[in-house]
Amino acid sequence: MDDQAGKMNVSTFELDVESRRYKPTGDFQDRLELSRPFDIDIDLTEIDRM
Repeated sequence: MDDQAGKMNVSTFELDVESRRYKPTGDFQDRLELSRPFDIDIDLTEIDRM
């Protein structure tokens, strides 16, 4: 996680089984929404309010 210009930034990665290396799968700022390896939906704008 990284804070870019006051916004939360989350980078995601996935393991490539053949090369045994991680590859980037996305960069998210306002909402983290993924379906692999499971469904996840996080409103990143609410992090500071926790």
